[in-house]
Amino acid sequence: MVFSRTTLVALLAVERAKATGVFEVVGEDATLRLTIERGAPVFASFSGEESAAYSIGEVLIAREAINVVAYAKALQQNPPVAPIGTWLVESGSTSRRKLNAALAEQMIARVAKGLSLVNARTEFLEGRRATQLDTVDGITIADLLVSAVRRVAPNDTLAKAPRRLAITRVGRELVKQLTMGEEARQVVSLLTRAPMERDVLRASISQPETKQMIGALITVGAIGSATTAPYRLLLRKHREVEKSAAPQVLLELPRAADRNQARRALRRFAKELHPDRFSEHDEAVRQTSREVMRALVDAEARWDA
Repeated sequence: MVFSRTTLVALLAVERAKATGVFEVVGEDATLRLTIERGAPVFASFSGEESAAYSIGEVLIAREAINVVAYAKALQQNPPVAPIGTWLVESGSTSRRKLNAALAEQMIARVAKGLSLVNARTEFLEGRRATQLDTVDGITIADLLVSAVRRVAPNDTLAKAPRRLAITRVGRELVKQLTMGEEARQVVSLLTRAPMERDVLRASISQPETKQMIGALITVGAIGSATTAPYRLLLRKHREVEKSAAPQVLLELPRAADRNQARRALRRFAKELHPDRFSEHDEAVRQTSREVMRALVDAEARWDA
């Protein structure tokens, strides 16, 4: 999959800025173009070997959302004109509501295909917009991306996830806009409050749809590992701070160490435990980092005092 956390951050930035343009995913043999208007995705085109797939007519037929009698009659009276979806509505062959649902389905399918492109590059072309489009109303970038990823992400994503999981910073922004079932929302709420063991998380999920949703959130980088080495070190140092450990324990130095060694130890811990190292974690983790760093700075200042 071409999808990365960088892609998610870029698209959320486009949404926040309410920008208009075309987000391109260019692969070796095909290109996905996602048209965005004022921060909302409205249309997706896919060019390549399967460019004829996912036509709006095919989607409407598959959804049994087209009146074939009205369609045949309309063809006899007037040839189809672009945009075809609007023509179908005006001819009485379908309704605007059914067309919008079909267009959303078409866009999700095309984006899912685009996410599977090999050796692809991405780019946002601000200000560009294709003309004569049937556009979708009422879908957010969050819902579009997660729906598309759910189609192509492996079913065992959660089973193969890191042992301890947490909501990332960009994930917090994503889930605010995401349409989820009640169980998925409860799971996300738990992860937002504190990291969870993967196996505990799996055991708490009863619905396959929730497992798919959490797997998709892991794939897009909205849920990530909470068991990195700095995080484990942070937890250990936080426990020491809570126990009012002595400076030599906090800085992991022998009693005979001099002030220069204490200063070097502080710098070493600062590289691992500075709040900037935990920018993808929630505020509680960053606050813990600040508390630990204050204790380490104090321990260095009190060395040989």
